[in-house]
Amino acid sequence: MVVVLEPASYAAGLRHERLQPGARLLLAPAELGPAWQRDPEDDTPPALEVVKNTLVVRGNGARLRKSGNSVGKDEDVVLQRGDHLDVGQARLSVAGIVHVKLRVRNAFGVEREHVHELSLPEVSERPSVEVVSVAEAQP
Repeated sequence: MVVVLEPASYAAGLRHERLQPGARLLLAPAELGPAWQRDPEDDTPPALEVVKNTLVVRGNGARLRKSGNSVGKDEDVVLQRGDHLDVGQARLSVAGIVHVKLRVRNAFGVEREHVHELSLPEVSERPSVEVVSVAEAQP
């Protein structure tokens, strides 16, 4: 399973973490943006754990949103491949891993093989909007 984190700062790029079943990962607070906590006193970042073919996210007091809806403070979120979760201002996505192998043999019997690894579904950065200028309407 591949966990893709798009940090709060859009220029940072995507971070891919390959996790095996039973693996755990703590998210770094610096990647979640300002005000990611529900309570400023609670600075425990969210914890991720792979259980079977799902990713379980324990919020630990972080602001979580799935499909635009807020998740309860003590509620764990279960994500499947293709699901997204907003953690503070960062976005967490779950993808699977596919190994593609191409083997070619020429007329002389010489073989070449190439293996490529893909994460599916492909996760790309969210589009961002930048205001360049504002014009006032004339009456």
